[in-house]
Amino acid sequence: MRKLIKAFVILTAFAALAAAQQPNIPINTTPTQPSIRPEANRKTGVTVGAEDKSSPKIGLRRPTKKEMKAVEPSEEDKTKYAEILKMSDTGLFKLVSDINCDANEKTDKRCDDLTMPGHGAMYSFRLGRHVGYYFCDIKFKENAIFAAGDSNLGFFVKAGDVPLDKVSRETLGAAYVYDFAPPTELEDILKNFKAFQQGVENSDFTYKSAVLAAENTTIIFRLIAYRKEITGERQQQLRDQNEEMREQGSEIDKRKDIIVAFRVVRKDSDGSITILWRELQKKDAPVFRVKQPAK
Repeated sequence: MRKLIKAFVILTAFAALAAAQQPNIPINTTPTQPSIRPEANRKTGVTVGAEDKSSPKIGLRRPTKKEMKAVEPSEEDKTKYAEILKMSDTGLFKLVSDINCDANEKTDKRCDDLTMPGHGAMYSFRLGRHVGYYFCDIKFKENAIFAAGDSNLGFFVKAGDVPLDKVSRETLGAAYVYDFAPPTELEDILKNFKAFQQGVENSDFTYKSAVLAAENTTIIFRLIAYRKEITGERQQQLRDQNEEMREQGSEIDKRKDIIVAFRVVRKDSDGSITILWRELQKKDAPVFRVKQPAK
């Protein structure tokens, strides 16, 4: 029983750490230990009323064309970057600053136009579209971009003013991103999570789980969307759920280990940003394990 309790606490802490990025804390400071109480998630878009935001049917719902008008990149940007967008695994999208539309007390009228999953502030490079918090890779708030999502470990590095089509493993600062070996023991993942919150120094570069949304700068991002080792009845439940979603034409979450390079190509007066990106590498993500205490 003690082993089960310890495993549950660690799993809960991992989810809480991922959800509790604090945009109001300066990027160069260390956030305090987040709460693991259930109500702490209410402000991070996990549950609203009777809606379970961790449900794929909600968080992975494809936004409608009407909803996407609120976050549609400008025609000027589409034309300007048309050549690079012809390359495979590239994209252009717009993010609005998170205004906590998932909170039970919606006070901002802008939320009325931001009804898509994630409310326009969250994006998945793995799926190439806006999604809800549990399934996103990044979240944008108060001019900062955060590695986000459930059971994800991510970090950024600024590579300077390098054209996206020129970014590779040989780009200064990129080698660490490519060579980072994802830990698989849950306690080690948590240690790395906290380390990237503070900033990891390597060869004159800093690797962090948050980065300011600066123009004229290429940012390289590594995101490990860990797979969970699930067996028994729960495994069959997930299989049935995925099959149902496929039959409905819905897309299921893709648990991958990816590296992307992106640039903030526009910052609008309303605080929104437009991001141009290119995928550099993608592979299956590792499975995380809970280390059992010695008997």
